[in-house]
Amino acid sequence: MNTDQHGRNCRERNVRSRVEFCLVCFGLLVATLVIAQSPALLGQANKLRVPEFYPAPNQRQFKSLLQSATAQPISAEEVRATQVRVETFREDGSVESVVEAPECVYNFRSRTIRSAGPIEARTGDGRMRLQGDGFQLTLTNKSLTVSNNLRTVIRDLGNKPLKP
Repeated sequence: MNTDQHGRNCRERNVRSRVEFCLVCFGLLVATLVIAQSPALLGQANKLRVPEFYPAPNQRQFKSLLQSATAQPISAEEVRATQVRVETFREDGSVESVVEAPECVYNFRSRTIRSAGPIEARTGDGRMRLQGDGFQLTLTNKSLTVSNNLRTVIRDLGNKPLKP
């Protein structure tokens, strides 16, 4: 590889990294602005919406979307949220999974959601559903841990192939 081509490749990677960094910062800014709009006396926002996007070239496609009916700051990094719904998406835009909980704590820095309360989750195609009590969902690697009373239902939808 000649030095001109190597230089172009390095610049392209650098630009891509900067775009990805800007998208993450934008997502955090949006989340912060939503919380900052909360009434000062009540310390509670009406809604919380925290999107995460795929890197380029799919930078306009949601990777995950956390939404809640209310969000109350409990520290500089965390909010207590109610009626929480988290959706994860594939790069083609199809729903990968949906997680719902009546109440939980969301950490902006670690991008984790946790609760001692109930949880319901399902795959986007409806083949698997689970319910339980006590959980932690890590959005960075889409990892869900349910600690108690786990109930799982797996359905066979015929010969339809599973998506990776």
